[in-house]
Amino acid sequence: MKHEQNKPNNSDDEKKESEEESESPNQKLQDKTDSSKSGILIGSASFQGPLPPPGMYRGYEDVLPGSADRILTIFEKEQNHRINWENESLKVSANEAKRGQLFGFIIAMFCISISAFLAYGGQRLVPSILIGAGASTLVWQFIQKKGK
Repeated sequence: MKHEQNKPNNSDDEKKESEEESESPNQKLQDKTDSSKSGILIGSASFQGPLPPPGMYRGYEDVLPGSADRILTIFEKEQNHRINWENESLKVSANEAKRGQLFGFIIAMFCISISAFLAYGGQRLVPSILIGAGASTLVWQFIQKKGK
């Protein structure tokens, strides 16, 4: 009986040997490396934009019901805040430009008035300097604005 028991084992060994012979050397190497591998798989995901992608968005809702609505509410508030801030910024810029134009006009009129008064009094040099400096400054500002 011992002989019969050894016979199936020999046939099993023969099958294993024939299977090993049919495998390529790359497969043997891969099997050896796969069985000896151990480690940690680390993954990450990122997105750009104010809202997460739909799959991640669904994941938030699955983990904490109502969180998707909260995310949308936060996004809407942030968007409204940004729009209001930009509108206020535009208003401030427009007001500064108007104020600059008004002050420039006042200074120009003051220089012209002083020059006219001094010219009427018989001065020639000072009114010419005031008019020349004022005119050249205004011309320079117009040139600068056209360049922008």
